[in-house]
Amino acid sequence: MLRMWSEGVLILDLDGTGAELKRRAQQLFAAGYRPVSPEELLKLRYQINDLLVDLEGDSSGPDSVIVAATTGLRPVPPEAASCRAWIGTGKWMLREARALDEAWAGNLIAALRTCFGGDPRPMIELRDRTLDEYGGRLSMATPRDGPATRCSSHGGC
Repeated sequence: MLRMWSEGVLILDLDGTGAELKRRAQQLFAAGYRPVSPEELLKLRYQINDLLVDLEGDSSGPDSVIVAATTGLRPVPPEAASCRAWIGTGKWMLREARALDEAWAGNLIAALRTCFGGDPRPMIELRDRTLDEYGGRLSMATPRDGPATRCSSHGGC
């Protein structure tokens, strides 16, 4: 929506409000997405890691189609986090990914198509390359919220 406001053509502006909104949208868009906190990045890494484990465990069943799609869509924020790129949704997710890295976006589409055909390896490889840039896969032993263990974060065992 911000891109539309900043790049769109203003058709009618009776009192200057539209021009002011466009100017403000251009400033916000140029500034980029807010920095992603280390906690948010860790959460995204866990989510991607968990999806990869699911995908590796069932690469041909009906669940794999949903897991593949979720795995493909989920990782855009980590790639964008380091350069404060905007993240779209729906068709704009791909458009923003292409604006960030055309080759990566092409690899994502190819990996999704291959995964839907029953071969999850390209998606797993693409996601692993992403995770490697942020410290690699996480294990259940990696603390999620500081020193808390899995049991204590769920109210005890």
